[in-house]
Amino acid sequence: IGWKFLGRKSIFYTLIGTLSISGWLAVFENFHYEMPLTHDLMLAALFAGVFAGVGLGIIFRFGGTTGGVDIIAHLVKKYFHISTGKTIFVFDVFVLIASLVYYLDYKEAMYTLVAVFIATRIIDFMNDGLYDARCAMIISDHVSEIAEIIAKELGRGVTLMRAHGYYRKTDRDVIYCVVGKNEINQLKRVVSQVDPHAFVTVSVVQDVLGQGFTFDSNKIPFER
Repeated sequence: IGWKFLGRKSIFYTLIGTLSISGWLAVFENFHYEMPLTHDLMLAALFAGVFAGVGLGIIFRFGGTTGGVDIIAHLVKKYFHISTGKTIFVFDVFVLIASLVYYLDYKEAMYTLVAVFIATRIIDFMNDGLYDARCAMIISDHVSEIAEIIAKELGRGVTLMRAHGYYRKTDRDVIYCVVGKNEINQLKRVVSQVDPHAFVTVSVVQDVLGQGFTFDSNKIPFER
């Protein structure tokens, strides 16, 4: 199924990932390092979730899987636009419920659930949140000046949208602009310098595609 719907490249990376897990487990089984965390299962769960999330996040970001439920998660994301982490979390919850019947007690299951939750959140962050950006809507009487400075100083594209103000019953241009998360303070400073009374709203953009974010002015993709 993965070969048919995800392609050869994904299956190739899946084989590498699956063989690597088995291989490295065999290697590290020969090294014994005692870390007495039985008295602090919360700390163990937190670190387990972080390490698992980072490792799986790297694999998923480059199109691979580990040959398990993550193949289903990839398909669900591709066709139903549900994040990989959420699908894995749902399946792991069912596994935990089944484990309660056979060998886990409720305390171990709860700590495992914490680890799984953290891992899936990190997976989603690494796959969907690395291009975290901000979009700004700017209403001002000095739209042209603000737009020109944004284009020059921040190097970002600006879109002017025609809007009608209900209170004043007037038509005006509204600036729409998407910038990187680290550029939002500079954008606010620019707007404030030109028009201290400008009305500005800022929203989170979880992912962004296009010039200046995923490819340059020559339409060449940036390395992700």
